[in-house]
Amino acid sequence: MSLAKLLRKAGRVAAGGAALAAAALAAACSSGGKGANLVCPPAAIAPELNMIPQFGAGAGQGVADVQASGIITSVKTACERAEGGITIHTSVGITARRAYLQVKETRLPYFIAVADARQHILTKQPFNDTVQFVGGEPYRSVNEEFTVRLPVNSPAAGGDYVVLVGFQLTPDQREFMRRHTPQ
Repeated sequence: MSLAKLLRKAGRVAAGGAALAAAALAAACSSGGKGANLVCPPAAIAPELNMIPQFGAGAGQGVADVQASGIITSVKTACERAEGGITIHTSVGITARRAYLQVKETRLPYFIAVADARQHILTKQPFNDTVQFVGGEPYRSVNEEFTVRLPVNSPAAGGDYVVLVGFQLTPDQREFMRRHTPQ
């Protein structure tokens, strides 16, 4: 699936290419060593895929039926040279919220993808985080760390790619978010 198709599914994205290009320029950093500068791919949260509602079993899909929810709060990358490419260390921050104390945990499916400058998804890896709530806390924040290897000929080519993170929404969840998210 191309990045363009993924973003179309997520909703309209105005000036997405310009934003990614600006982020790529901002992410450029000197490697401090010999050869080309190491450029770390910028990281972005997929538009309209940053939140996920979780409905109770057998419940409807209205606001009162949301048992828990999740939001991707941050995504950061740090890179290092690797044999034949770049190693990208990705950190994803997620906050889960429960609507009722009876909810002890929630499952938050999300993905990490790497896309090239032509908006083609090179890799897309799904993850399925289960967040456990403790005591009477209404929120729980977690931080997940992942490593992705990007095979490129030059470490300066990292700016030609983007690391994209988003929740893997069901059709019901997408419809709920479309109806209940301010435009």
